[in-house]
Amino acid sequence: MIVDTIRNLREYFPLIPELREVADFLECAGTEKLSPGHYDIEGSAGKAAILEYRPEDKKRPRFETHDRCMEVQFMLRGRELHYHALREKLEPIGGYEEERDRTLYACPPEHTAVLMEKGSFAVYFPEDGHLTAVRVPGETLCRRLVVKLPVKK
Repeated sequence: MIVDTIRNLREYFPLIPELREVADFLECAGTEKLSPGHYDIEGSAGKAAILEYRPEDKKRPRFETHDRCMEVQFMLRGRELHYHALREKLEPIGGYEEERDRTLYACPPEHTAVLMEKGSFAVYFPEDGHLTAVRVPGETLCRRLVVKLPVKK
């Protein structure tokens, strides 16, 4: 997992070259102006989704992992919590969902909470279990860009 601010995104290009196209998408597409929905990222195999929602208290929190992609999550507006735990520490609920490239897990007793706010981003690799959109008291509306980048095995 990586957590940082968007202004430092270019520092990660040597580690994750695909972030170059994501940075271009952020700059050129004017993501604050785009409607919520799904988008292709030009020059990349990555897929993007812009989400607008109200974070919520999770009554039955479920972590997830992805086998075929890493997720890069950019907070464009608002604040929320993300929870993280390594896949090896998680207990699966059901099996792998091929079509959605995900496995769901019970919320582990120990996990890390990260405050995500406007201008921050997180990268979740296949070994990173994560739960997003957890409510921060006093926050109402969030806008987030989620980019799925294929990983090479």
